[in-house]
Amino acid sequence: MIMGGNVHFHDQSPHATRAALRDELLAGLRATPKSVSPKLLYDRRGSALFDRICEQPEYYPTRTEEGILTESVTAIAEVGGTRRR
Repeated sequence: MIMGGNVHFHDQSPHATRAALRDELLAGLRATPKSVSPKLLYDRRGSALFDRICEQPEYYPTRTEEGILTESVTAIAEVGGTRRR
């Protein structure tokens, strides 16, 4: 989260270091198009709330995306090849 010109990190991963999170944020801001990982935007409470929302029967996007990816992984790999960016 960027606030008042300062960068405040909400570390959701116990294994992530502040330097790694900073590097990830800076890489995203230097990229074209620019991006910021959602994990850098939520504090612990917001992240826990979002997790609970995703578990509700009414919230289907996560399960739908997972199902599509699970069913289509071979086709996606064939189209995408093994190239790395």
